[in-house]
Amino acid sequence: MINYEGSDRISGLPDFILTDILSRLKAKEVIQTCILSKRWSKLWVFVPCLDFRYYESEAEDRENEVRETVIRENEVRENEVRDSERFENFVSSFLRFRDDATDLQSFSLSHRKSNSASARTWIDYALKHNPKKLKIVLEGHDRVHLHDIFFTCESLEDVYMDLRIKEGREKIKPDKIYLPRLKKRSFCHASIHGDYMEKLLVGCPVLESLSMFYCSLKMNNISSQTLKRLCISRCLLNKNWEPTTLTICAPNVEYLDIDVCVGYDMETRFRSLYDVRKAWLSVDFVGKYYSQLLSGLSNLENLQLRSDALEDMLKGELCDCPTFYYLKNLSLVDSCMCCLWSLVRFP
Repeated sequence: MINYEGSDRISGLPDFILTDILSRLKAKEVIQTCILSKRWSKLWVFVPCLDFRYYESEAEDRENEVRETVIRENEVRENEVRDSERFENFVSSFLRFRDDATDLQSFSLSHRKSNSASARTWIDYALKHNPKKLKIVLEGHDRVHLHDIFFTCESLEDVYMDLRIKEGREKIKPDKIYLPRLKKRSFCHASIHGDYMEKLLVGCPVLESLSMFYCSLKMNNISSQTLKRLCISRCLLNKNWEPTTLTICAPNVEYLDIDVCVGYDMETRFRSLYDVRKAWLSVDFVGKYYSQLLSGLSNLENLQLRSDALEDMLKGELCDCPTFYYLKNLSLVDSCMCCLWSLVRFP
């Protein structure tokens, strides 16, 4: 903004306000501001929120995927290598010249066809600068093998990790987890074992939100006294792993979203979910254990059920379903209305 006398009023703002403004931009946009004037030439090195994106948006990502289908395979490989190297050089240079004494508030990295060693170096840099929020999305890379600092960074409050490796899912097996301030943890495309989940829930004493998307779950228990929000979406329970029972015990959960937890003859049980008021359930693969699944949710106020095969599942089980005395809103999606209506019994 320039006033009528020709002075630049925005540049006259204090540094902490200007860096706060820059924190809302992506890293490529932040660095471009250094050419505005001398006043702006060094501000970027003090920005506390960094957002590095290989593609600027999901739309651009899809556009590049379409373009790749019509370009010769060799040209695609050459373009990917060149673009990836350019991006890695940019991120490395940005972090190298950034003010090392300035802590981070948040660090976001989204990269496709990434170099695992470079990604690990950037993540380590971020964690050494005490971020509160960390978001990492890596696609088409080798296993990252996260260092111990990732599991013991005491400043972290919110972590989202999506590691789409070339083969299978990223396996997470730390020796120790201690994240005393972590309140929100989200996994995507990860292989999560029972011992890791136990360490996570014990080592995060204030964890309130746990989300798992497209993960391989090799566990039979999720137990927490602090969780208020739990989401398990499109996850896989290996059919060769025994037992096939997933028991959820979280007495303080208020929001529950179970969306197609895939398995073969998988049983999901809820215990001690006294405070759950909102639940979104998809039961396509719960089968004969459906009534048991609902038995721990009798205090619900809001319930949404999603299933194409729900009518067949409930035949012969309606008498075993619980009574929902507090239910105010029932939403039925892709299900038989007549069959489900008998789930609700009014006092």
